[in-house]
Amino acid sequence: MGRVRRRGPRSHADRAPGRRRLDARRREALVLAGGPPRRRPGDRPDRRRRARAVRRPARRPRPARRPTVVRARPRRDPQHPGPVRRRNGDARRRRLLVPRPSRLLVGRDRRRRLLVRRCRRPGPSGARPGGGPTGRPPARHAPGCPRRAAARRADLPGRRRRPGRRVGRGHRRRTRPRARRRPRGRAPAVPAGARRRGPDLRGHPADRGARTRPRSAHPGAGARQARRRPGGLRPPAARGARRRLARRPPGGAGRPVVTFDGRAAGTPAERWQADGRLAALPGLALPTGRTVVVAAHADDETLGAGGLLHRLAAAGRPADVVVVTDGAASHPGSATLPPDVLAERRAREVAEAVALLSPRSPVHLLGFPDGGVREARAAVTAALAEAVPADVACVVAPWRGDGHRDHRLVGEICAEIAAARGARLLEYPVWLWHWADPDHPDVPWDRLRGLPLDAADALARNRALQRHETQVRAASPAPEDTAPLHPEALRRVDRDVEPYVVEDAAPAQGTATAYFEAAYARRADPWRLASRWYEERKRALTLAALPAARYRSALEIGCSVGVLTAQLAPRCDRLLSTDLVEAAVAAAAERVADQPWVTVRQHDARDGVPTGPFDLVVLSEVGYYLSRPELVALADRVRASLTPDGTVLACHWRHPVAEHAQTGDDVHRVLAERLGLTALGTYRDADVVIDVWSVDPASVARREGLVP
Repeated sequence: MGRVRRRGPRSHADRAPGRRRLDARRREALVLAGGPPRRRPGDRPDRRRRARAVRRPARRPRPARRPTVVRARPRRDPQHPGPVRRRNGDARRRRLLVPRPSRLLVGRDRRRRLLVRRCRRPGPSGARPGGGPTGRPPARHAPGCPRRAAARRADLPGRRRRPGRRVGRGHRRRTRPRARRRPRGRAPAVPAGARRRGPDLRGHPADRGARTRPRSAHPGAGARQARRRPGGLRPPAARGARRRLARRPPGGAGRPVVTFDGRAAGTPAERWQADGRLAALPGLALPTGRTVVVAAHADDETLGAGGLLHRLAAAGRPADVVVVTDGAASHPGSATLPPDVLAERRAREVAEAVALLSPRSPVHLLGFPDGGVREARAAVTAALAEAVPADVACVVAPWRGDGHRDHRLVGEICAEIAAARGARLLEYPVWLWHWADPDHPDVPWDRLRGLPLDAADALARNRALQRHETQVRAASPAPEDTAPLHPEALRRVDRDVEPYVVEDAAPAQGTATAYFEAAYARRADPWRLASRWYEERKRALTLAALPAARYRSALEIGCSVGVLTAQLAPRCDRLLSTDLVEAAVAAAAERVADQPWVTVRQHDARDGVPTGPFDLVVLSEVGYYLSRPELVALADRVRASLTPDGTVLACHWRHPVAEHAQTGDDVHRVLAERLGLTALGTYRDADVVIDVWSVDPASVARREGLVP
């Protein structure tokens, strides 16, 4: 069957609406061009024929024709560009392409008449200021328009152009009245009671009496994004806000706004390492009880609390993980990773990363829009209150001063929940290490505490970071598919200490002497060393862990009332015991009065180590009273005072205590790192940890000749 084609003239009512619109567009193009373009000899003429229905046999499809060049040069327009190539869709314009003319379509008036405006172009050489070679402006309307001459006369040089004159074939064009210019040097009037704002981000001098939003006193509450920025600047939101974030440091409106690009390198990792304060942070006690780690985005839990998750899993107390947003805004404008695909991938990535860090930790995905925490704060608060159990003991959340809007809001919500549940709050910074430097005033050095990590913790964290492929690897060479995490950001995270901001932080200088003096003033034996079975069992374990039966010269730091001193003395030729408090020294001296080779002296370990050398140094329940820098200095001095076969024994309580500057596990990690000796033995249970290091790597059996 052939196609039935209807030909011939049709009435105006019979024409399809699309055809009428097409004709109207063509008429507009002809008006802009100044006249109908020339036709090629092969073009089909536009003539009307009688309406008739003809049945024709089916024809073969013609091969595709090459795009033809239409030489469309409107008459009397010397500025027309001339030949142009026909593009896709030109067939709907009857194979006529009008290049960009020297006139622009302004619009239509109320009677649907065209309003056009001439473009100002540099004319050809020899042209007069009027526009064309003859000094007359080019045609402003379609040929045959009765108003063309009047409009031409209005455009002649020397005539004043009135703002309300007629243009085109329509009515008088509406013009916007000009605002009265303010006299130079006179400031605009400010209404009474309004506050004046300083220069905004675009350099505008001042506000027009607009009121400013009250500023929070928290250091991180100055982070502002789209809706808080003056001048209507709108950077990408949410994880797109990683690419451009802004925060205003505390101190008032006079201080500049700090902006940073999350995809840039940021502060080099070497600058933080060279400062030394980060490595010397006071220790942080491992949380006890049920712990919940809250992340604003997937990968925050690994960047900020990956070591904590691994250590809690190793201790048999896996933490719950809650992710607030879906992370679908980390690649704005990406065609490779659209939001729905990106949200699904990031949910799978966070599950794999947490499985590496803590296999038994449940992961809760709340699924709120990335960057929309502020708009849905009430819903986020309700969802987090339901996800955090009532018996939680510690809530780990993003730091409120991190500079990211979602991090700040999630941190504020978690702080409210922790206060309502009576739980401890730990906050981990993520972007602080990117936009700040060690000397930045917003770095909370006084409230920072470091969680020491061993090699296994650091390795698990780095492996978990690689599971977040969308964040550490580029999806394609396109700029919008760049990895949100710069390689320098991964280098900043790769360290052996995990910092946290603690509001109720213990003093960083260590426990003061007055604390011990008050304890001995209340009771002669404050810790009941002579009466508790725990202490007696611990002393038996300590003495059994010593690799040698006898020592020539031994040093005991922190002897207290001398209970361990009396049991250690029979195995030493010479024993020196020290303590900080005079009452403790007197009690210990009285206990070992029948052993003349034992000397008890009042001495502060922070002032140094007594003159050696010593082949045995005992640190029992004393290391966690020292800050991390003080403990590092003590370890270096102990190492220098050892003999070639010297031994160091450390024994400490593992549970957190408010008066302790560090935990027992932190003390033993620092000692193992600073001493650099061979570990001969280790004992750990839920309450106590005992480690033995020696300069001589030989075991007890090898020293006795049992092993060749």
